Amino acid sequence: MRILIAIAAVALLLRLAPLLQPGTGWTRSNDSARYVELASGLRAGCGFARLDGGVCGPPETLRTPGYPLFLVAFSKPRTVVAAQAVLGAATCLIAGYFTATRWGLAAGAAAETLIALDIPSIVSGAMVMSDSLFQLLLALGILLEMLAIDVDHPRLRQLCIVTVAGLSLGAAVLVRPIAICLPVIAFLPFVVPTPSRLKAQLHLAAIVIVIPASVGVGWAARNYYRTGMWTLSTIGAYNLYFYRTAGVIWFSDGGDFQQIQKTLERNLDLAPSQSSRNIDAQMDHLMVARSLKVISAHPFQFIRMSLTSLLWLAIVPDRANLMIVMSMHDASIPFSPAAAALANRIKTTLRSPTITALLSFQLAAVLVVWIGVVRALFSPGARRGELVVLVLIALTMLALASGPEAYARYRTPAIPFLAITAGAGWFRTGQARRPFEVS
Repeated sequence: MRILIAIAAVALLLRLAPLLQPGTGWTRSNDSARYVELASGLRAGCGFARLDGGVCGPPETLRTPGYPLFLVAFSKPRTVVAAQAVLGAATCLIAGYFTATRWGLAAGAAAETLIALDIPSIVSGAMVMSDSLFQLLLALGILLEMLAIDVDHPRLRQLCIVTVAGLSLGAAVLVRPIAICLPVIAFLPFVVPTPSRLKAQLHLAAIVIVIPASVGVGWAARNYYRTGMWTLSTIGAYNLYFYRTAGVIWFSDGGDFQQIQKTLERNLDLAPSQSSRNIDAQMDHLMVARSLKVISAHPFQFIRMSLTSLLWLAIVPDRANLMIVMSMHDASIPFSPAAAALANRIKTTLRSPTITALLSFQLAAVLVVWIGVVRALFSPGARRGELVVLVLIALTMLALASGPEAYARYRTPAIPFLAITAGAGWFRTGQARRPFEVS
């Protein structure tokens, strides 16, 4: 157990390291400003609405309230980064301990190390973004659920653990809208390893599924009451229209991706003062309808775009956010869709030996992870069904984020599950252990 604590301590130090540089500009990404404005709105009594220029904005539907509520507890970006460093270290320790209790201490230490050294996780935790909080809540919820359904747990203990798991997944729904899929994902541990368990543990499945589903329905009801839109978040319609639809057009016809996005925006006939991110009910319906029309007309391009983006997301190192956190951001670098402009990306990277080395390390680390995953799935060993569940959950999270906007940050929710599987693939022992037993 000491080795797991030591690795978590190293993970904490790595995540605190960005605080050695002065200032706070490196803590901001494109999404940070809106989160900060929402947190300010909550402090000022605006409800869940942005405070912009001292004025409360309309009810927010683009973002969910989990991360802004987290930010309310902190007054400065640097304290946010410190808190997120603790969350990241906690994720490492939880994943390492879970792995060690099932596949041995060596496997647990390997899994924890892979998460501790994951640069996209470190970088996103060093910015005012929701990734560290979401990563922890998702990993905690799923891993507690898998602990709870072990047949040798006392009934009361199972109920307590699965309730905490459900609450963690419910909180994750309010942090990132992509978690709308969690009620389905939470069902997998009950049916994939041993389908016969489901009947005996139906009450546990109900708890861990109903809690996050109820949270999602509750927030969708709030949005309907305040804006007339029955949706968890309008970010889904925004991404579908401005990225997935633009991606289909780009894969089909070519051209400049950003110009395609601008054309799509003009086609919405927005008022001069209206932002494409402030989506009302009519605009939401229009964006979804037009997106589905384009996608249905080009199904093969949509599949091609999705698969290309998925493969890209599975291996791409973090470059843009890494340069921001290292105070090396180059504003002249244009946005490119996933897997595009490789020559320009490489040329930009080679400008800095430090960035080149860090990207090379990331590629090596992610290859170690995926090779370990393959070894785990295709080698005999204990609790293989649980490893299949972990990989299915990881692939689901990657698939949901696979669009032209995909980059390494979107891989972070899947990293704990992939690292656990890789740790087991490289170092698992042949004998299954009882839960909570670490050799």
